[in-house]
Order: sequence, then structure tokens, then C-alpha cells
Amino acid sequence: MKPRRAYGMTECPTVSASMGDDGPEVRLGTDGRSLPGVDVRVVDADGSDVVPGAVGEFLVRGPQRALGYLDPQHTRDGFDADGWFRSGDLGFVDAERCITVTGRTKDIINRGGEKLSAQEIEALLCRHPEIAAAAVVAAPHPRLGEEPAAFVIRRPGARGSDDALREFLQAEGVAPQKIPRIVVTVDDLPRTASGKVKKYELVERLP
Repeated sequence: MKPRRAYGMTECPTVSASMGDDGPEVRLGTDGRSLPGVDVRVVDADGSDVVPGAVGEFLVRGPQRALGYLDPQHTRDGFDADGWFRSGDLGFVDAERCITVTGRTKDIINRGGEKLSAQEIEALLCRHPEIAAAAVVAAPHPRLGEEPAAFVIRRPGARGSDDALREFLQAEGVAPQKIPRIVVTVDDLPRTASGKVKKYELVERLP
């Protein structure tokens, strides 16, 4: 069995997957194509469809979609009259109809009106050979509203400084606004039982 990625959620399981004849660029580089009977839209903050390849929130519907939640208000918030479920996941669909998830709507940092993906910045930080893991949260900024702040776990024997990490990212061509000014080194990251980082706890630990 070749490794492959797929995308889905409790409310609408298995939205997309790669097929047996897909090459590694699809199987490993994307979350596959939407499956038969499943509809996917990508919309902006106003609910308008974005152009192909642009990042937005996934709206999904299909035969496996949940009917709603026990709380009627949650159902009204999560589902519209046409049956679309607001996933809260961000990503894009390319020209080959392949889906790529890039983050969560709740994981967006609003820096002076520019929306930055915490997940993208985490991946950029982990390019550094001395960084074992990273979690990025929104830190308050007096003029811009928010800015990215990073909590990083360094590998054993790491000797690099925070400035060296920023210089590495600059050398990699990372946009300046995506390079965290605040970097906190930690021994571990607080996680839920399912392994998700408790970012609300990290926000409380910001310097």
C-alpha cells in the first residue's frame, strides 16, 4: 500500500482522497481529489467563491454529511440552507481538482489587515535543522493588532540563537511579516488527548 493523504472531518468524513494511479505529487503533495458525490467550494470571508488556486475556507456537502448538531444554534451556525457545511478549514483547489488544506480559520493572524497562516509559519520554522517542533499564535501588537509569536522546541545540542533563526528564515526568502519577532523556546507543547496543541495555553504564556 503506497502512502497517501486524504481529507475529511467528523461532520463530513472522507471529502477527498488520492486514487491508486495517482503519482506521488498528488498522493503526498495534496489531500487528493474530491470523491464522487462530494461537492467542495472555496470561499472568502464574505462567502464568495474564490478563483481556482486561491486560498479560502472549504464548504463541503455530500451523502455522508451530518444532518446537524444536538444544539440547534450550532447547526444554524455550521450549515446553510443549501446544505453546505462550513468546515473552518482553509486551503485551495488546483487546476487538477486536487485539494490542499493549509490551515484553520481560527488559526489566522490578522497583522494590520493581512491574514497570515499560523500553520504556514510553523512549517517555515521547522525548515531550520535545529527546530524539532513549532507552534505559532497571535500576539497583540500596539499598531498592527496582531503579530505572529512562535513557541519552538529545539533539538538536543542546538546552539543557535533566536536572531540566527530569523536570519535563516530571511535567507530562505521568507516574507518579513511572517518571521516571528517573539520566539519562546520550550521543552514541550501542551496538547489535548488527540494530540492538538493547546494554543490558548500558549497565548497565556506570551512574554
